[in-house]
Amino acid sequence: MNLFSLPSPKYSLVKLPSRVYGLTKWDPNAFNVSLQVPYITLQPQMISAVAKVLKRYTLKLPHICCIRPATDPPKRELLLHPDYIQTFDDFDANHQEMLRKNCQIDSVQSCNLELTLKNWRPLDLLKAVTEDVDKNIPCLSSYSVIGHIIHVNLKQHHLPKKEIIGHILLNSVSPQIRTVINKNTGIDNKFRNFQHEILAGEDDFMVTVKESGCQFQMDFSQVYWNPRLSTEHERIIDKLHKGDTLFDCFAGVGPFAVPTGKKGIQVWANDLNPESYKWLVNNVKLNKVAERVQCFNMDGRDFIRQKLPKVIANKGPEGKIYVTMNLPALAIEFLDAFREAFESIQSNETIYIEVYSFSEATDQEKDVMSRCLVALGLEDAQDELKPPMKTSFVRNVAPKKDMFRISFPLSKSCFESTSAKRLKTCQES
Repeated sequence: MNLFSLPSPKYSLVKLPSRVYGLTKWDPNAFNVSLQVPYITLQPQMISAVAKVLKRYTLKLPHICCIRPATDPPKRELLLHPDYIQTFDDFDANHQEMLRKNCQIDSVQSCNLELTLKNWRPLDLLKAVTEDVDKNIPCLSSYSVIGHIIHVNLKQHHLPKKEIIGHILLNSVSPQIRTVINKNTGIDNKFRNFQHEILAGEDDFMVTVKESGCQFQMDFSQVYWNPRLSTEHERIIDKLHKGDTLFDCFAGVGPFAVPTGKKGIQVWANDLNPESYKWLVNNVKLNKVAERVQCFNMDGRDFIRQKLPKVIANKGPEGKIYVTMNLPALAIEFLDAFREAFESIQSNETIYIEVYSFSEATDQEKDVMSRCLVALGLEDAQDELKPPMKTSFVRNVAPKKDMFRISFPLSKSCFESTSAKRLKTCQES
């Protein structure tokens, strides 16, 4: 048997007290439990080596160190997991031989540990309090951390336990957490903010978060920020290189724009929400990229129509123009503005669109691509004239609802063929 392999648990002793499963009112003492924990006593020069070999047997609970001073210094005690070890015979033969030969140990002792709320993993606590198998109610299994705030989206069946959920998260996740909120309305499509209620902690929404090597400050109650999109932000940022330009239509507080500017790339960043614009400007200054990032507070269509021609006109001979449109509920509808923008552009410069959208269709990729073509007015164009589109799954948003990124090149020539066809149709009629 491999010394590092983990056997199946022989016992089931490390568990929350049964009283928490029916908890209806917040009581932090309800999570307290006494636990008998096995341990072995080792000489200090042996503790590191033995702890490494027995790593998968050691006790792992929040805020409890598995190595502690023994009652007879300088020896150390190595706490073991009671679900795996109760007696010396519970070690496999190889471990028994190692302990006898190297440590002169052939037995385990036990001690009592008093566990409190802080010694349980948050998701284990949430499962115990929110899951009800008999009523087919699933447990609350996820939450987001934004600075000192924890944000949850509670379903109707979890609302009766919202106070308990709030206090569990406030007291078990991290010492930095000071506020727990629940989103109680959908995201406003115009300004991308939402109504919320405080479940526990302070009424303080001013946060500072770190992402992509940058700091972002914001009033979380007034703007949109989703830490689950950090990987997606990185994917786009990594595409851009010196000489390129980023044209960010729905920039928010700057998760695409600011790190891209920090790479030495020119950025045009826009957001309609006055609060988002305010913090976008703040974050541009905070990260010292004001020379490379221009900020605008405009409607998305006006931004495309008025500013894109200037970006293309000012572009040098090298590099590409990337357009990001991260407003998945509505972004596709704004693609029609590119037709008008290209009417005032003389060159046939190609831009590279990254537009985001939700889909609940049976064939989601076909759905988002066809909606893009309709918005561009290219649904009737010949196949060879349609821009080649690539879809990428971003994340699951809800059951049967996913978020996608649709990437494609776009140039003036894409619209000229359809414009001529429409003119001919009008003349014939």
